[in-house]
Amino acid sequence: MVTRRRRPPPSVFIFPRFLHSSNTRFPHPRAKFPNHHRSSSPPPNPRTTPPRDSGSPLAAEMPPRRLSAKRRRCRATEAAAAEADALISLPPGVLDDILTRVGIRDAVRTSVLSRAWRRRWEALSSLDLNFPSLGYDKVPPEALGAVDCILLRFPGSVRRFCANLDNAYAGRIHDWLRVLSRRGIEILDLRFGYGFALPPSVFSCSRLTSLTLSSCVIPLLPLGFVAFPELRRLSLVYVQLQEYGGYQLEEIIETSPLLEYLSLISVLIRGDYVRKWVIRAPNLRHLQACSDYDDDGWILKKLTSLRRAEIAFTVFLVHRNFAKFLSGLVQVTELSVATGYIPIYDEEELEFEANGEFLNALWADGMCANLQVVQMSGIHWLPNEMSFIELILSKARRLHTLSISHSEEIVMSNEDALNELLRYRRASNEAQILFKGKTEDYY
Repeated sequence: MVTRRRRPPPSVFIFPRFLHSSNTRFPHPRAKFPNHHRSSSPPPNPRTTPPRDSGSPLAAEMPPRRLSAKRRRCRATEAAAAEADALISLPPGVLDDILTRVGIRDAVRTSVLSRAWRRRWEALSSLDLNFPSLGYDKVPPEALGAVDCILLRFPGSVRRFCANLDNAYAGRIHDWLRVLSRRGIEILDLRFGYGFALPPSVFSCSRLTSLTLSSCVIPLLPLGFVAFPELRRLSLVYVQLQEYGGYQLEEIIETSPLLEYLSLISVLIRGDYVRKWVIRAPNLRHLQACSDYDDDGWILKKLTSLRRAEIAFTVFLVHRNFAKFLSGLVQVTELSVATGYIPIYDEEELEFEANGEFLNALWADGMCANLQVVQMSGIHWLPNEMSFIELILSKARRLHTLSISHSEEIVMSNEDALNELLRYRRASNEAQILFKGKTEDYY
C-alpha cells in the first residue's frame, strides 16, 4: 500500500525510504517549473560578476586580472595614434615649427605614427641638415645613404647643410651640391680631411648667405661665375688655393656686395711667389685674419664699414709695411693685433729703446682717431711697452677701455707698474684701465 504525503514544492524532492513502488512518478529533469519559482534575470556570468560575498577573506586576497602583453601593446599603439591624430589637427605652421625643432632624424621617424603622418615631414617648407661626422668611426658609412634618401625624397628647399666628411666618403659631396643648389641652399658648412679637392659645383650655389669651408683645396672659378650676390658671411679655414689664388679670393669678395663678416685662417696660396691682392668690401663690419706665413699678399682698401678687426701673424713681419697696414684700419672701433717675436740668431741679445720721444715722432693726427677698446696680453712691463701704453692713453681721444694682462716673467712688480699707469695723462675722460692679472693664453 502506497501512502501519499503532502506534495512539496517542485524544486524539492523527498524520497522516503519506504517508497519502492513502481507506480511512483517523478518529474522529468527538464520539466518547466512555475513562474513564481523562476528569476526574470539571466543567470550570472562568473567571469564578469563579482562574488556576492565580497567581504570574505578569499575575495579580498584575489588580485585584479592583468592584461596580456599583446593587449597592452595594442592599447599603447592606440593611445599613440590618438595623440598623433590630435597633433596632426594643429595648424600647418605649428606642425612645421615642431618638426623643425626636433631635428631631421626625429622628423622622419614621425612617418610611422599613422597614415596621416607618413609623408608629413616632406611638406616642410625648408630643412636644416646637420651631419657632424659622416664616414668617421662614430657614424657608419650607411649614414651617407640616409643623406641621399633625404635629399631625393624632400621636395622643398634646404636652408642649411652642415657636414664633416672623411675624405674616403667625401666624393658624394659633388652630387649633394648639385641637389642643394637646386633647393636654394642658404647656409653651407663643409669640413673635410686636409687636402680634399672641392668640386667646382660649390660655385653653383648662388643663393648662399653663409659659406664655411675647412681643410680643402678650392678649385679655380668656373667660366661664367656670377658670384654670391646674397653672401653675408665667408669663413675659410686651412684651405689652399691654386697659384695666383689671391686674385680669385679678391673676385669672390668684391662680387659679394652684402658681405659683413670675413674670416681667413691659415689660407695657403700655392706658388713660389705671392702677388698682392686687395680685400675690398664696403659693407664689411668684422674682419678676422690669422696667417702662418710672412706675407699672404692681401691689402686692405675701402673698408668704410669695418668696426672690428682681429689680426694675428704667427711669424714676425719682415716684408710687410706695418704702418701702411694699420692705415687701412683707422675706422675700426675694436682692434686686436698679435705677432711673433723677432728672430735672434747666434744667441745674440739685441736691445731696442722705443721711448716716448721716438713714438711721438712717428705719431700722426689721424692715427687711432676712433679707437675705443685696447687689449694688451702677455706684457712684461718693459719700458717699450710702458711707453706705448702712455702713447695710447695720451692720444686716443675716444678710448674708454684699456685691458692689460702680464706674462709670467715681469721686470717690475704689478704694484709699481699700476702706480705708474695711474700717473699717465689721458686724452679721454672716459678711459678706464682694467688689470686682469696673469695671462693664461695669448698669441
